[in-house]
Amino acid sequence: MSRTLRTCLLWALVIATSVLVVYSNSLSYPLSSLDDLSALAENPDLGRVGDTPLRTRWLVDLSFRLNYLVSGLNVADYRMTNLLIHIVAALCLMGILRRTFALPGMPSFMRSGSGNIAGLSALLWAVHPLQTASLTYVCQRYESMMGMFFLLALYLFIRSLSSVRPRAWFNLCLLASVSGMATKDVIVVLPAMLLAYDWTFGSEFGCAGVSTRRVRHAALFLVLGVFAMLWVLGVVYGSSLGYVPLAPVSPWDYLKTQFGVVLHYFRLSVVPHPLCFDYGWPVETRAWVSAVTGSVIVLLLAWSVWLLVHRRPAGFAAAWIFGILAPTSSVFPLPDAAFEHRMYLPLAGILVLLVAGVARVTDALTGRTSASAGFMRVVKVALASACVLAASAMTVDRNRAYSSAETMWRDVLRKRPGNWRAYINLAAALSEKGDYDGAIRLCADLLDRLPRKVTQAGPNAVPSEAYESRNVYFYARAHELLGAALDRRCDSSNALLHYEETLMADPRNAWARLNMASLLVRNGRQAEALDEFARVAGENPNWAEAWFRRGQALAGAGRVSEAAYCLESALQADSAHLGAMASLAWMRAAAPDDSIRNGRQALELAGKLVEASGGGSMRALQILAGAQAENGDYDAAVASLTQAVRLLELNAETVASGYDRWRAEMVRMMESYRRKNPYRDTALEDRPTRGAGRE
Repeated sequence: MSRTLRTCLLWALVIATSVLVVYSNSLSYPLSSLDDLSALAENPDLGRVGDTPLRTRWLVDLSFRLNYLVSGLNVADYRMTNLLIHIVAALCLMGILRRTFALPGMPSFMRSGSGNIAGLSALLWAVHPLQTASLTYVCQRYESMMGMFFLLALYLFIRSLSSVRPRAWFNLCLLASVSGMATKDVIVVLPAMLLAYDWTFGSEFGCAGVSTRRVRHAALFLVLGVFAMLWVLGVVYGSSLGYVPLAPVSPWDYLKTQFGVVLHYFRLSVVPHPLCFDYGWPVETRAWVSAVTGSVIVLLLAWSVWLLVHRRPAGFAAAWIFGILAPTSSVFPLPDAAFEHRMYLPLAGILVLLVAGVARVTDALTGRTSASAGFMRVVKVALASACVLAASAMTVDRNRAYSSAETMWRDVLRKRPGNWRAYINLAAALSEKGDYDGAIRLCADLLDRLPRKVTQAGPNAVPSEAYESRNVYFYARAHELLGAALDRRCDSSNALLHYEETLMADPRNAWARLNMASLLVRNGRQAEALDEFARVAGENPNWAEAWFRRGQALAGAGRVSEAAYCLESALQADSAHLGAMASLAWMRAAAPDDSIRNGRQALELAGKLVEASGGGSMRALQILAGAQAENGDYDAAVASLTQAVRLLELNAETVASGYDRWRAEMVRMMESYRRKNPYRDTALEDRPTRGAGRE
């Protein structure tokens, strides 16, 4: 085994081990807020591998669904997959750097230490705390997988430049490029980056200039056709969900804002503190700030272009940084101006420049001072170790912010007190854990802090205050959370007022309307509630929860056949909705009306319920008993109901308020089954309203 190969294998082992160690404390953390929940835990399509929609993120979506197929929502498996992707990306980066640093045109200190300089650069990139936004935040597998294919394609392209069999390596490069087109939109700059690398370093590999590889580069740019097709399909798919990809900000305003954002990214690359999960970065309106930051960025860009034109290695590093940031930090106004995960790949360029610069300084000092080579080697190792240990410690500490939604949003609010989304998400996290008073205080504080503008209809009119249009969403959401918290505290009258205020500001707030309808049911206002449920289900036909609650309300009103239809619709929208599954299974097993009962479907649904609960749910076992009796298997029904009674007794304190009701019903069921009679729930007697339809 050659010395170079031993060095590479050692660095690969160090990189893989370091990544696993520094991220080990995050493996058991729950999913974070924002799109982690909507893409994973709250995604009804997660288990449908074959129905993954074609778009520019198709491959990552597919990987999430495969994760779910293998391990359900075991979050450790999702995070471990992210780490493995990151390790592969880091190893590709090391391979790219080692082969580049060993080129004849590179300085002698880089050629002689190519393996170590490449390994250290890749290790620092792998354990840098900025990367937590792409790894610990599970959903940003979009960024890390895109980065992996980006680096893999570049590595394979480099191999095609130096191999005696270039076509095989280039075909693999094309395959990696095509795969990358289905990960994230930023991959669109890959062909340009490969061309820039070939322009800068291609002739150093002992082959002809870049002009002789026009066909290869044309093929790489043609790969963008795959991206274009997926992008169009993604726009169509997003439009069907009501997704708007661009923010209502002018390209010029967004660009002015990005001057400061990019400089902030650069600072975090060198001094990664404080890190923030969600900046809520405002649009820059101060002309002097835009002028100063813009001047710095323009100078850096001009320097980068000059270096690249003259084929300097630093020019490619600079092109790498600015080129990969271009899709998110230029004139395309995205909904959020700043996110740390956007530095996943650009960070590599900054770290390589820093490591190479330090290596050059230490090499110069070795030749100009009386210090021995051995002593300087110790200094280099100590300096490198200190940087790696510091970055690793900061990453471990940063991971702790992801330990819970409450911890994360408190951290965001402490660092960005003007981030209104942080108020909303922290209030939601507090409500979820039962701290309704804390949620109420936070929402009230938000409503006090939200900026207002004074308007006056005419010179003699009384001035009035109104929330700025961009803050209406936060105003409505705060009232929605206030309504939910007050509802949980049984203050129904005030809760109803807040729900109504929410819907005045945002009539399409489906959760507010749904919760208000449920509150109306509890207050005995069934007719109004059913109208609201019908509206929500009509406006959101693929929302299982809306159909489920409507079905529950219809069943309570005696319209059981309509309720069954709604529950069927809920399961069509989300086949894993346990509430709809339980209600429909019980109807099919125990409804007095023959036309509503369906023993086979009841047994199928009840079996899924028991499986989902691991046999630990007395309600699931009770429903299973009803389904078995409906199918004539009374011995099995008695056995299932006996297990349900046993669980009821074991959990008597937990269900104290409903214990007598539960036990009385189970006793009636047991008596019926022992007499070989099915059980009929009279509460499910169908009393359809004349003229009522299914819509």
